[in-house]
Amino acid sequence: MNKVDVAEVENTVETMTPQVSISGPTTVDHGENETWTANVTGCGSTKIYEWYYKPNPAAPWGYGQYTSTSSNSDSYFHAYYNYDWDPYQGYFLRVELQCQGESGMWADEYYITVNPI
Repeated sequence: MNKVDVAEVENTVETMTPQVSISGPTTVDHGENETWTANVTGCGSTKIYEWYYKPNPAAPWGYGQYTSTSSNSDSYFHAYYNYDWDPYQGYFLRVELQCQGESGMWADEYYITVNPI
């Protein structure tokens, strides 16, 4: 029978770094309500999701939604608009993730093209 060195086994256990990614439509029609989902791996039992959006790269992030949950996913429901006078044809969507017991914040960004009216 082979002996197992516990210290060796403990050193080979990898800690998963939390990751978050947004999924959902990349193109929507003007004023159409859609849902985007943040999917998480490597995070503790409680997660805090904060959603933000902005209409162009230079704009500050606008607040969208806050959720605290044990779920490994969170959804954001919103309608975006595209007017003829607007030089930008879409929106930037961002989700920030905080995990219980972890220091730091993880984020993902997503670009949504909005078809004009």
